[in-house]
Amino acid sequence: MIIIKKYTYIAILSLIAIFITTFCIAASDSITINGLTGEYTSGSTSFVYQGTENQLNTTISSDGGTYNGEAILYADNVEVARKSVSLTSSSTPFNITDPTIRNITNDIYNITYNLTLSMNNVNSSVVKNISVAYNGYLGKEFSPSGDDSITDEYTINGHVLMDAKDPITYLNTTTNSRTDIFKLANDNIVKVFAYVPYNWGNNFNTVKLTCNDQRVSEYQRFDDKSNLGSYGNRTYGVRIFDITGYVHKGDNIIAIEKDDVSAALYPTVFVTLTNESVGTNKKVYINNGADLLSTNYNKLNREVSSNSLFKIENPDNIKNAELYSIFSSVASGEVFDLFFNGNLVDIAHEGHDNATDYVSENVTKFITNGVNKASFKLENSQIETATTLSKILVLENNKSDSLNHNIELKSNPIGSGLLKTGFPLGILLLILLSMGTLIIRRRK
Repeated sequence: MIIIKKYTYIAILSLIAIFITTFCIAASDSITINGLTGEYTSGSTSFVYQGTENQLNTTISSDGGTYNGEAILYADNVEVARKSVSLTSSSTPFNITDPTIRNITNDIYNITYNLTLSMNNVNSSVVKNISVAYNGYLGKEFSPSGDDSITDEYTINGHVLMDAKDPITYLNTTTNSRTDIFKLANDNIVKVFAYVPYNWGNNFNTVKLTCNDQRVSEYQRFDDKSNLGSYGNRTYGVRIFDITGYVHKGDNIIAIEKDDVSAALYPTVFVTLTNESVGTNKKVYINNGADLLSTNYNKLNREVSSNSLFKIENPDNIKNAELYSIFSSVASGEVFDLFFNGNLVDIAHEGHDNATDYVSENVTKFITNGVNKASFKLENSQIETATTLSKILVLENNKSDSLNHNIELKSNPIGSGLLKTGFPLGILLLILLSMGTLIIRRRK
């Protein structure tokens, strides 16, 4: 009897030991957090973004049992988020959002994240240093420069003409120069601009442009970059040249040369503003800039867009309104929409490889008094990017007018016969002579 009790006691102890080993000790290792990453990873470095909330991502491994509990996220030892967790398989993707909005700067710094799990009295945690930087793919509102575009205004009574050169003129990284032929139908012009877009600049600075063998200085330049990863400092942008004083009716020879062999030059777009002998006055707003966009590395599906603002007064006097948008490096398969004051005016427009292109849409019925917003929204960029360059808004007035009246408002060439007031010069001379005669008579 004593022997049986002894063996029974030993058996019970053995069963307890097996239970502890199998269930308690094993359970402490049954849940594992497999690392932690931000929204973008380059090599061993992971990033979250300034100016927006961010998603942190991991995979949780378990023994395949059912576990329910809570995850807590700490950033630099401060709790920032909690989320319920339910595990039913051996490997479960998991994400949690850090709602902290951090200031947008040029600085890149680290945050120490700590993600902890507490599930069925089983705890697990992971600590990870993640870099914080601005994401240049999201649009200029998420970069330190903000909206650095420039808007110029012109008054014409003719047309705005676009000439986008063929994608065959694209200069890759092994070719340094090209020649464009720009045809001008007449010489009654107000302005002619040449837009020369580029991407993948490593040390890109200038484009040398000559028009009919005359060197033309840059009018404006704009650049952007992604700021992420090993290629984050590669630049994308445009060089704009005012060639008004160098062109003539007929064929014009435009020679272009780049100073950075690593950069690619996209086809040139020529924008011409003209006058006509009789026509209605038009106000032309040209908003120039460069905004690099991509929907990649955007786990929270933020809107990716480039926006331009136009201040309009007295919209009731506007007969017609046309919006143009110029863009480059929107490859085949990439899709964007164009909005004006929140109204969709061009849907699912697809790009073309190695092209600089433009779209134009009538937005007359959407014009409002005050600030008007034009938006280029990228819907699908796959593995590529898009660069928006310019948005042009052309407002046509109701009142018909003549070319001479249009010019007199801007200048008064000697011998034109009109002053800035529009008063006839001959009549004014007669009045002055009459006054002189009266003065002479009085003196007598």
